[in-house]
Amino acid sequence: MEQLKKFKWHIAAIAFVLVVVYTLSTTPVEAYKFIIDGEEVGFISDKAYVETLLKTMDLEYSDNENYEVSQTTEVLFEKGLISEKEILTQETIDYTLRSKLQYELTGYTIVIDGEPFYTLKSNEEAEMILDRIKVQYASPENAEDTENEIKDIRFLENVEIVTVNPEKDDISTMDTVWEAYELGKQELQTYKVAQGDTTWDIANRFNMSIEDIAQANVEKDLTRIQIGQIINLNLPKAWINVRSTVVTENEQPMLGLTYYEKTDSMYVGEHKLKTQGEDGLKVVELESVYVNGILQEERILSELVITEPTNTVMLSGSKWREVASTGEFNNPTNGVLTSRFGSRWGRMHEGIDIGAPVGTAIRAADAGVVTASKYISGYGNTVIVDHGGGITTLYGHASTLKVVVGQTVQKNELIALVGRTGSTTGSCLHFEVRKNGVAIDPLPYVNY
Repeated sequence: MEQLKKFKWHIAAIAFVLVVVYTLSTTPVEAYKFIIDGEEVGFISDKAYVETLLKTMDLEYSDNENYEVSQTTEVLFEKGLISEKEILTQETIDYTLRSKLQYELTGYTIVIDGEPFYTLKSNEEAEMILDRIKVQYASPENAEDTENEIKDIRFLENVEIVTVNPEKDDISTMDTVWEAYELGKQELQTYKVAQGDTTWDIANRFNMSIEDIAQANVEKDLTRIQIGQIINLNLPKAWINVRSTVVTENEQPMLGLTYYEKTDSMYVGEHKLKTQGEDGLKVVELESVYVNGILQEERILSELVITEPTNTVMLSGSKWREVASTGEFNNPTNGVLTSRFGSRWGRMHEGIDIGAPVGTAIRAADAGVVTASKYISGYGNTVIVDHGGGITTLYGHASTLKVVVGQTVQKNELIALVGRTGSTTGSCLHFEVRKNGVAIDPLPYVNY
C-alpha cells in the first residue's frame, strides 16, 4: 500500500512539472514580426540586434563607406505577442538577411557630348577631375604678360556628371581616369627613323608639314635625327578640350623708323650711324583665346603710349664702287625648316623657322649694315640687316648677338648664335625678309 502511494505521488509530481513546462512554453511573449519586401519571415525578440546587423551588412557592401550604397530591400517590424518557441534563432536571422537583402550602388559618370567617359565613386571625385583639367590651362605658359586675368574658361564639349547605378567593377579610381585623359582618345602614331631619312623626307612620306612634326616632337632635336630614333607623327586628340579667354596687359616697345641720308664721302654699300633713335613704349591690353594652352586668336582691347619712339638716321654712301651686296642670299644657318611663311595658329607668321641646336652659327644672308641688334618682344634677341634697295633681313630667337648697330657686315659673316629667346617652342632661327618694310616669303631667296 505504501509503495502504491509513493508511485502515485511521483506520477503527480511529473504531471505537475509537465503542466508547468507546457504553460510556460505556451505563454505569449513580446516579439516583432519580421517582414522583408512584404513577406513574413518570422518573429524576433531583439529588434536592436537585427538593426545592428543591417548596418554591419551596409558597411560590408560599401567597403566601409568607400562607396555610396542604398538598400533596395524593404525591412519592416510589427510588434506583437507570440509563443517563445516561434522566435527565430540568430543563425536563422543572419542567413535570411544575407540571402534576401539587395543593394544598389551609386556612381557618377563623366559624360562628354552624350558619351560616357569614366565612372567615379563620388560626385566630389568627378568634379575634382574636371577642375584639374581646367586648372592646367588657367594660365597658359605662352601668355607673356605682367598681369593676367582669366576672363572665361570652359570646355568646348558638353561635359556633365550623371548619377548612375553601376557594378563595383565599373567604378574607376581618379588615377585611372586622369591617365586615360592624358593619353587622349586617338592612338599615338610613331615612325622609326631609317638610314638616309631626314625630317623633310618623313613629312613628305606621311603627307605632313614640318611644323606638324615639330609640334608632336617638342623635346626632340629634329635637325639631328638618328637611325632607330622614334618620331611621333601626331598629337593624340584630347577627350576634353579647354577654351580659356585671357586678358593681359603688358608693355611693348614701339620701334622707331630708320632713315638714310646720302653722302658722297662713303662708297655705296657703306653705312654709318649718324643719330641713334630710341624705342618708344606702350602698354597694350590684349584679349587672347587659347585652346588647350595654344593661342588661337587675339585682339587688342586698348593701347596707351608711354613714350614715343625716335628715329635712327644712317649715313649711306653714294660714291660708286663694286656693289657691296650680291642680291643673292646664302642660308643664314644650318638646320631644318620647321615652320613656313604664312598663316599660323590664326595669325600671320612673317618669316620661316629653321630648327637648329642652341649655339649654331647665324650668318648674314648678304652684305649690309646692321640696323638693330637687341632684344625685341616676341622675337627675343634679334639682328636686323639692311642690304640696300629696300631689302632687309631679320634674325630672331638668338642666344647671343655678335654685331652692333651701324656695323657693316659681309655676306656669310657671323652675326649671332641660335637660341630660344622670345616666343618660341624650341631652339631655332626665325628668319624674315622684308621689301620696303613689307614681309615677303623668304623661301625663294634661300635653299631649305
